[in-house]
Amino acid sequence: MKLLRVLDLEDVTSGVTNGDVEQMVKQLPRLKFLSLRKCKQITRLPDSLGDLKQLQTLDIRGTSVIKLPKSVIKLEKLQYIRAGMAKHHRATEGAENPSAVAVAPVSRTCAPLASCLSRSRINLPIGSHSGVKVPTGIRKLSSLHTLGVISIHSAGEDGILEELKTLTQLHKLGVSGINRKNSEKFFSYISRLVHLESLNIAQNSAYYGWNSIHFLEISCNSRLQAVRFGSDIEVEILKIRCCSVSSSLKFYGLQGMKRLREVWLSGSYDQAFKQELKSELEKNENEPKPILK
Repeated sequence: MKLLRVLDLEDVTSGVTNGDVEQMVKQLPRLKFLSLRKCKQITRLPDSLGDLKQLQTLDIRGTSVIKLPKSVIKLEKLQYIRAGMAKHHRATEGAENPSAVAVAPVSRTCAPLASCLSRSRINLPIGSHSGVKVPTGIRKLSSLHTLGVISIHSAGEDGILEELKTLTQLHKLGVSGINRKNSEKFFSYISRLVHLESLNIAQNSAYYGWNSIHFLEISCNSRLQAVRFGSDIEVEILKIRCCSVSSSLKFYGLQGMKRLREVWLSGSYDQAFKQELKSELEKNENEPKPILK
C-alpha cells in the first residue's frame, strides 16, 4: 500500500474519522490524489499532510473542515485544492460549463465585475458557505491550478489577498467573504492572474446584506456565450456593455428578477441579440415590465 498513488473515499458512508485520515497520511507517503469528498465526519486535516510531498490533488468538498493546516504550504507539487461545504458546491457544479457566466452581487452601487467579465470563461455562481481558511504562505504553492472555495473575510484578509495575486498559474479560483470593503482590492489583484478562466464567488446574503443592489454592470465580448443570474439577485438597473457580441449570447434568469426596472444596452451587438434580450424581459413577472434602453 505504500506504493498507492490514488485514494478516493468520496461518499464513504461507514464513517471515516479524523484519526483514520491521520493514519492514511502516515502510511501512504506517495499519494498524488486524495479525495475525502462528502466524508462529513472529517473536521480537520492532520499536520502530517505536509509529508505527502508528491500530492497534486486534495479534495475535501462536503467535509466539515473549515481550515487547512499550516503544513499544506510544504506541498510544492500541489495543483488542485478543492474545498467548501456541499451546499455551495451544488451551486458551483451547476456552472461548470466554461462558456457560461452566473452573476453574484458584489456592491450596492456599480459592481466592479466588468474587468473580470471581459474574459469569456468566468463563473460567478451563488453559494452560501464561508469557505476554508488558508494559512499564511499559500503563495509558495506556485503550481496551483485550482484553489477554492477559500475564505477571504477574516482577520488576515489583506495578507491573503496579497498572496492570491502571486499565484499566477491559477485557472480556477473560488472565494467567499467578498464584500463592499474588500471587493475593489480583490478584483484589482485577480486581474493579474492572466490564466484565470473560472471565478466562483460564494455569497452569504444574510451575513453581508447584499440584497438591495441598485446598479450592476457587465462587460461582454464575442467569446461569451451565456450569462446566468441567481434567483435571489434584486438588481434594479442592469447595464450590459457589449463588444461585438453575437446573436448566440443568451441571458438567463431575467424573468425571475423581481426588482428589475431597466436594462441599458450599449456598445456593438447583433440586432438578433437585442431582440432576444427584449423577449426575455417581456417574460418578467413585474408590472410594469422592465424597460430596455
